Parts: sequence; C-alpha cells; structure tokens
Amino acid sequence: MKNASKSGTPKSTRAKVKSIRRANMTATAAAAEGAETFSKSAFIRTFKLDVPAKEIVEAAAKLGKVITENYVYAIRSADKTKAEAKAESKSKAEKKAPAKKTAAAKGAKKAAKKVADEDFNKSEFIRSFESDVPAKEIVEAAAKKGHKIAETYIYAIRSADKSKAATKGKTSAARGRRAAAPPSAPASTPEVAAAAPPSVSDAAKAMPGKLLTQLIEGFGVKGARDILASAVSRVDQLTA
Repeated sequence: MKNASKSGTPKSTRAKVKSIRRANMTATAAAAEGAETFSKSAFIRTFKLDVPAKEIVEAAAKLGKVITENYVYAIRSADKTKAEAKAESKSKAEKKAPAKKTAAAKGAKKAAKKVADEDFNKSEFIRSFESDVPAKEIVEAAAKKGHKIAETYIYAIRSADKSKAATKGKTSAARGRRAAAPPSAPASTPEVAAAAPPSVSDAAKAMPGKLLTQLIEGFGVKGARDILASAVSRVDQLTA
C-alpha cells in the first residue's frame, strides 16, 4: 500500500493516464494544425468545373476533411460571379480607352479632315455625273469617299447649271442674229448728198425690198423706174 496515493490510486495508474492525456493532446494539436493549413475553397478550385460536387466531397473525406456539396456550389458560384465582374470591367476599360485620345491626336485628325474637305469640290463631283443620275446615288457615292453631300445641294447645283446654260444659249442666239443681219447704211449728210446725188438705182437699193416689189408688180419695171426717177428729182429739188 506504500505505492498508493492519498486518493487511493496507484502511481503507475496515474502515470498511464497522464501519458494517454498527452497523446490525446498531441493528436488534437495535430488535427488543429492540419485544419489551419487545409483550405476548403482552394481544394475545391483544384478540380475542373465539370467535376461533380459529390466527387469533390468524397475526395475531401478520404483526406479526413468534411466538405458539403452546398459549400462546393457556393464557392463555384462566387468564383463565377467574380470572373464575370472582372470581364465586364475589362470590357468597359477597353471601350473607354479609344475615347481617351490626346488633344494633339484629335487636332491632327481634325486638320487632316479639313484638308481633305478643302481638296474635295462638291459641285465638280456632282457635275461628274450625268444629269439623269438620281441624287440619292450621288449622295451614296460621296459617302463612300468619306464626304457628305445633301440631296437638296445636288438639286441646287443642277438648277443653277441649268439656268446658266439657258442664259448662255439666249446670249449666243442674240449674237448670231446680230452677226447675220446686213450692215446698216451710213446716214447721208447734206455734203455727201451734194457731192454724189442719189441715182435711181441707189434709191431702189435703199428702198425696202417689199415696197420695191409692190411698185414693180403694180406699175411694171418701167413704171417703177419712172416713179423712182421722179422721187429722186423731187429730192434734188428739195435739197438744192
């Protein structure tokens, strides 16, 4: 009874209990340490998305870890949401990037467009088409070259060209008539009349053709000559 303690338990038994307690404490600490290093979410992400949640749960169980299928679905759903948000953010950034051009780039583009517009003659472009080509087709042709022409502008150019052509035609016709008309006889002065008195033939030439024809038809050639001679004599008397 010497080895018995005050509580009546032998020392050897107490030592054994202490040893068992130490072993249990070591196992608990190891489990705690393993739990700290094991990441459920990271473990789930090691599997492809097409692997069923049930298989992931079974794989974790083989490692002594407990993962539910609902937890697997939650992790995958959260990852999907994050990926979609990241893709959307990237897309928005890419759309905004072209709009963030420098002032110099914008100015250069504007200057280049101004030069191109100055080199492009809208009216000459319109006149390069036949007059029966619809205005809509001309507008489309200009748009393909990067220029804007309104249909109303085409109608205005064609109307102005038509008016100019009509005015030009009238002017040319008037000039033609003036060129074809015989030169008018110079006005005779008293001095000229005295120096060269008009003859019957001169009077006949000066007389309108229609009146001369009427005299010949009415009085015959001889009678017309007599009338003209009488008229010339009368003029001589008046101017003497």
